[in-house]
Amino acid sequence: MNIVSPYPLWYFLFCVVLGALMAFLLYKNDKKLSEFSKLTKGVLFGLRFLCISLLAAMLLSPLLKYFSKTVEKPIIIIAQDNSSSMLMASDSSYVKNELQQQLERIKNELAEDYRVESYSFDERIQSNKGTPDFSGKITDFDVLFESIEQRFVNRNVGGLLLLSDGIYNQGNSPIYSTQSFDFQIFTLGIGDTNKYVDVQLRNLRNNKLAFLGNEFPVQFDVKTQKLPVGKLKLSIYRGTSLITTKQIEGLKRDGLATQKLTLKAEVAGKQQYTVVVETVEGERNILNNKINFYIDVLDGRQILLLLGMSPHPDLGALKAAIQSNENYELASSIYSEYTGSFDQYDLVILHQAANARLVSIDQKMKQLLASSKPLLLFGGGLKNIELLKDISGKSGGRSSVNEVQASINESFSLFTVDQDIRKLSNFPPLTTEANQLVKSNGNQTLLSQQIGSVSTPYPLLSFYDVQDSKIGRFTGEGIWKWRIANFQEAGNHDVFNRFVGKVVQYMAVKADRSFFRVSTINELYENESINFSAQLFNPSYELVNESDLGLELKNEEGKSFNFTMNRSGETYQLTIPSLEPSTYSYTATTTFQGKRYEETGVFTVKELRLEAMNTEADYQLLNQLALRSKGEMLSRENLPKFKELLNSREDVTSVSYMNEEVQDIINLQWLFFLILALLSIEWFVRKRGGAY
Repeated sequence: MNIVSPYPLWYFLFCVVLGALMAFLLYKNDKKLSEFSKLTKGVLFGLRFLCISLLAAMLLSPLLKYFSKTVEKPIIIIAQDNSSSMLMASDSSYVKNELQQQLERIKNELAEDYRVESYSFDERIQSNKGTPDFSGKITDFDVLFESIEQRFVNRNVGGLLLLSDGIYNQGNSPIYSTQSFDFQIFTLGIGDTNKYVDVQLRNLRNNKLAFLGNEFPVQFDVKTQKLPVGKLKLSIYRGTSLITTKQIEGLKRDGLATQKLTLKAEVAGKQQYTVVVETVEGERNILNNKINFYIDVLDGRQILLLLGMSPHPDLGALKAAIQSNENYELASSIYSEYTGSFDQYDLVILHQAANARLVSIDQKMKQLLASSKPLLLFGGGLKNIELLKDISGKSGGRSSVNEVQASINESFSLFTVDQDIRKLSNFPPLTTEANQLVKSNGNQTLLSQQIGSVSTPYPLLSFYDVQDSKIGRFTGEGIWKWRIANFQEAGNHDVFNRFVGKVVQYMAVKADRSFFRVSTINELYENESINFSAQLFNPSYELVNESDLGLELKNEEGKSFNFTMNRSGETYQLTIPSLEPSTYSYTATTTFQGKRYEETGVFTVKELRLEAMNTEADYQLLNQLALRSKGEMLSRENLPKFKELLNSREDVTSVSYMNEEVQDIINLQWLFFLILALLSIEWFVRKRGGAY
């Protein structure tokens, strides 16, 4: 313990001198103390000297520095895999019972010399305060190792005991996740590494949408292991109804075979299909013999009209992209040759409309605008049409032509801007007139014009609401270059087709003018939370949430679940942590200004079966983890000797830390009472002797 001060220590000599001087001046010539003995005067002098000196010293802000020694025991982390695959082997009884008893004994033994931290993990990590339930649907080692790294950074970790089957189905390889660890990893392999007869359905691919009455393809892989036969029966169910069977032939003893099915959409709505392969004699894991998928069957497809002012390669590129999506039926024509009506179309696409010199008296254009059909303009803007003047732009004198590339607007919110759309910024430049955008209500820009390395405020692709009409405007010409560039880069047109598909899909969907709207995701897995969002508008289309909003869910069995949505800002929000696998219908209801509003919908919670896909323990992975950390892979026989193993390692020892603590002396209570006591004694002695 030391006393330190921000001032030189010799400053304290002045405090001593000040205390002595004040005491001397007080008691030297005080006649009232003449009758006091020299001893009494000396005591009074000393008391006053100490008080003044201490008070003066406090003005120098002295500090009291303490040093203490802390001994930290080595930390032993015990982490146990809590995923369901841990109980899918023949040693499940050992895992649930005997292993847990062994671990409790080990923890008690280690507690004498080590600090024990116990966890269980699957897709999450939690402190293990009991026997794990082995109910995890996902195994993610990253969750465990990242948590250990965060919680025990710069701590005295003596080792990690990891009990697992080595199977992971999410996250990075554990080998790479433990490279920064500076302690040993000890592993205990659970499960069976033997290969058994197994048939597994995996990697199912299907369309999310289909139209009623149309056929749709389904593709999946059949993985076989020690298969004793060359053919198997395949059954396909819609809900609980068997709709077809198929014989799979030519299967190998060990191999992977891709199967294709063509099914017909016979019932509208959200439909669950199940593909089941028959069980083979000797097969132990039958959970992976079936696979589910969901498809939304729509009653009718959207019909589009593509009109060009003259033949142009852009028309061919747009036509090919739209026709690649079977959800759309496309009609195309040259504008001057088109004589039909626009009533049957969900979207009209005009190419190079500005070059046609259309005026307001053009009857065909007047008919199109009067229909309020969504209008998608490519390569020009119809400047002479009164309805569209506010989005057409203005030219300063002669119109110049620029070569521009696409720049993504990160704040765009009308639909999801995925990675495919982001690739557009790398595609070849297009030509466009150097027009300045005139802002309009409802303007949302997806792509801006980039000239060289400079992003401009000029739009390349924008969307507008004009007099209840949805209008999209693409100012660039030469979009066919993007399609070719996509093929040169990837060998397909997927990025270009997806971009055109997203734009067309947004434009063709009818605008929702209802006063009550509820939205949620269509599909999710059973381990995911589901979010509902609701909006209620007054007659002026202003958001309100004065009324209570109830939500009722019903699963396929007819069981109901009732919720009340919470007010969030001007909207309503509800988060349900998780639901059992099923197809759910929901009904949201509220009452506003005496009128009842109701919104319905359907969503599907899919079963998560990752743990059943692979049940073969990976001891090689566990052994690599141990060897890379200079640890050891344990057997069941030497697990009870784990403490002896730790004790034999010289690097697993306690660590001593010197702790330094600084405190202001003026904050010490006992010092206050000491000064008070000194002053009180001095006063008492003076008063007793008759002095004041």
